[in-house]
Amino acid sequence: MLDAKSVKLKKIDEDILELMIETNCTQEAYNIEFEAIEGYPEKMIAWQVRVKNIMKTDALGQKDNHSLVTSSSSSLRLPKIQFQQFSGELTDWLRFHNQFKRIHEDESIDDGDKFQYLIQATTQNPGPGI
Repeated sequence: MLDAKSVKLKKIDEDILELMIETNCTQEAYNIEFEAIEGYPEKMIAWQVRVKNIMKTDALGQKDNHSLVTSSSSSLRLPKIQFQQFSGELTDWLRFHNQFKRIHEDESIDDGDKFQYLIQATTQNPGPGI
């Protein structure tokens, strides 16, 4: 059920961001909404872990839920974030910029790796006459 809700939420979030662009909202308002949206996948994963831990607790007949949450969440491997590719369209720029600036500003990532991420995050759409 969480997966289904997550898919619906993602679609609604995309529609909201698109509507904000169409209505010429301020960059600040867009950034606030985008940052809120970025936190939803992490919250969904946290809820999935909680549900799994509750199910484990019920299956084991244990009452100590806290120890299960701590041990499972510390070994949890989060999925990689899927970036939307930038096609060069002006309407896609704000979304792409807000996603990619996290990589650009992360000092722990090597500059060469940042460049590879940039290449992977852009579509290879040749211009006219190419």
